[in-house]
Amino acid sequence: MHPLSAASAGAAELVPLNFGGQQSLGIYQPAASEFLVLMVNGGAQTRAGSHRMQQQLALHWQQAGFASLRFDFPGFGDADGEPGTFVDHAAYLTELPPQLARYFGKVRPIVLFGLCDGATAALLASPWLQPQALILLNPWCRTAENHARTMLKFYYLRRIVSAEFWRKLLSGQWQASKSMASILRLIRPAAAKGNSGEMHAPTTQQPAAAATNLLSVLTTDTAIPQALRHWQQIKVPVQLLLSGADLTAAECRQLLQQPAYRQLWQRAGVIDIPAANHTLTDANHLEQLMAASEQFLQNCAATIAKPSDIKA
Repeated sequence: MHPLSAASAGAAELVPLNFGGQQSLGIYQPAASEFLVLMVNGGAQTRAGSHRMQQQLALHWQQAGFASLRFDFPGFGDADGEPGTFVDHAAYLTELPPQLARYFGKVRPIVLFGLCDGATAALLASPWLQPQALILLNPWCRTAENHARTMLKFYYLRRIVSAEFWRKLLSGQWQASKSMASILRLIRPAAAKGNSGEMHAPTTQQPAAAATNLLSVLTTDTAIPQALRHWQQIKVPVQLLLSGADLTAAECRQLLQQPAYRQLWQRAGVIDIPAANHTLTDANHLEQLMAASEQFLQNCAATIAKPSDIKA
């Protein structure tokens, strides 16, 4: 059991974790606030995060007074096991609450932060984690239909109005047959309405084993509508950050502006980071993420129930 105290703030701590019977490690960055930001990896990232983003965010949040925990999923970094998909990662996340309660000796209010399919995994696991807020950076929203619509709108239409396209066309370098074949491959999925299937809505009382069973029926494609259904069900603040020069962000924007999901777009605190790439490798773009997320956490801390109101 970990005694939480002001004296322990500052030095990072290694936290032993277990996912599906496989050993892993996390790094806890202590701070004064009872809020604990769980940093959910996307793709093949380790707890250092994409281009050390997670490490820099954790240190920034610590200086602002917010604790965080970043960790490795099985198959990555120092964790045992084999790599899985973001659906597998969502199931692993549902195993965290009892482990955190044992380590800290109490239940702490959680804020979920995720990049790309880490953000989607966080949404999938949200009914079991019961977060007080979510910070979603460029969430993975790719389905066949949405990807096709986004490519047609943001890639091919932009190419047609670009000077480079007309230079190639007039010089005879444009391969019309190849380009038209690519466009035609996208038209049919873009026009499809899709049938994502349904999964029973989870309840907060379901343990991790039940969560694993429910999530196991999902594929990486059908998981997207389910994650969005979870988003529709939660009532906590959500901050959505989107990079301006990123296809994943464009797909998310395109999907959330469809009638079925438009309310999510309207409810979320949307922050645009113009010209930023997927992982915010430019220092100025990372600083914008730091500033926006810090302000969001401060707002959450000011409006959400005090720790003394939360049952241990």
